[in-house]
Amino acid sequence: MADDSSSEEKHLLEQLAKTGFPLEVEVSDLLEPNWLVFPNEAYVDEDEGKTREIDMFAIHNSETDQLTWANPPRLFLATYLAVECKRSETHAWVFLTRNETVPPGLGSGQTLDFLQVFSGDSQSFLEQTLELPKLHYEATEKIAHAGTPIRLKNNGSEKKASKSEMRDDIFEARNQLMKFSSDFLNGYRKRFAKDPNKRDVALLFLTIVFDGPLYEAKMEGQKWSVSPSKHVLLKSGRYSKTTGNFQSFLIDVVTKQGFAEHVKLLNNDIALITNEVTFRNQELLSKADEAVKKLPGSFAFAKL
Repeated sequence: MADDSSSEEKHLLEQLAKTGFPLEVEVSDLLEPNWLVFPNEAYVDEDEGKTREIDMFAIHNSETDQLTWANPPRLFLATYLAVECKRSETHAWVFLTRNETVPPGLGSGQTLDFLQVFSGDSQSFLEQTLELPKLHYEATEKIAHAGTPIRLKNNGSEKKASKSEMRDDIFEARNQLMKFSSDFLNGYRKRFAKDPNKRDVALLFLTIVFDGPLYEAKMEGQKWSVSPSKHVLLKSGRYSKTTGNFQSFLIDVVTKQGFAEHVKLLNNDIALITNEVTFRNQELLSKADEAVKKLPGSFAFAKL
């Protein structure tokens, strides 16, 4: 009986390892020193009207720290992270990258500020007044606009792929993050749209953690080359039914082995932004009040 029990437990552990749950726990553990993590966060898919889940949603500890050094009213910086975890033993993820002429910044679907809300999206405090410092995106020389899972040669490429193996996890993870972002920021908008004293700026970072081989494909001269990578920056976009606008997104795709270093980059980004807001808070708050006062009365609250 003991041998049967041991064999069964071994089988269960082997099957569990094939799921994405152990990866989610490892990712959560790496985040928790600096982030408050919420696994399996629910959101509403605006295209299908169904409730779905993102693997991980997190709030950076700097939000709490801001409340300890100044009393309201103040300009408040809200920093969030959404993560999707994927793994594959049979497929590599290959992203085609190219040089970008314009340095990337956070996508339009990842930011929201009080002035956007009160002006009905005709103005933005982030764009007009609060210029973000250079974030880790700026160090990326090439950006991907597309990626594809390719079956590994040593995993039976001659065999017909099963239906589950043919699923495009890149497309699924990317869409999950973009739809979550739209739903989350729309909810954020509704929560403080009725309070004209709010001076919030919200930033949402998006990351896919992949437990498997990640490659970057790039053209050098007239030839394509493929090389292993721990990080690829994916630029994507979609039309949002909720806002009625096209939204852009920057999504970090990192390997399981590269995630710890990626967390350091995110923490550094947030430290830079927080320091800027902290140092200039009274100046920014004064400019924020002036911007709101200049809005026509009909723009006092966003049309939701």
